[in-house]
Amino acid sequence: MKAKKKELVNDLLVTLASQLSGIAPADQKTPKGVQKAIRHLAAELLRARSKEEKRLAKAATLKPKEVKQRLTDELVAVLDAHFAEDVLEARASQLLTETAAELADKLTKLRGKQAQKASKNDLAVTELIEASVVVAAPAPRATRRVVKAAPAVDESQAG
Repeated sequence: MKAKKKELVNDLLVTLASQLSGIAPADQKTPKGVQKAIRHLAAELLRARSKEEKRLAKAATLKPKEVKQRLTDELVAVLDAHFAEDVLEARASQLLTETAAELADKLTKLRGKQAQKASKNDLAVTELIEASVVVAAPAPRATRRVVKAAPAVDESQAG
């Protein structure tokens, strides 16, 4: 059993001790069926906590459209503050908003490309490190062949 689950099971046993005293006295072990039910309850509680944490983490991260919209709003606010309201006409204000939206779009795309480049560079560096760690096997050494001479044939005995 994992540490978190053990801790939760122990907490549940302590919490339910008064209720379990009717089933099993304090000096006896808790029945196996009850232990199994408590372990199952602990697993379900941990699963529910995990799902909730994931949901909250997902909600905390912004989608690209939301990032672009926030950036556009910030740019428009900065530019509006820079130009006086009485100087801007309705057409100029609309043009300012459109330009800010285009700029926000380009910035979000650029940030995405930079993030991809960074991940590719990290991968390339990792591959380079792994390649440099691998030691090449030494080349086989050339060995000389020793040629044995054939025994001399005596023609007087051959004939």
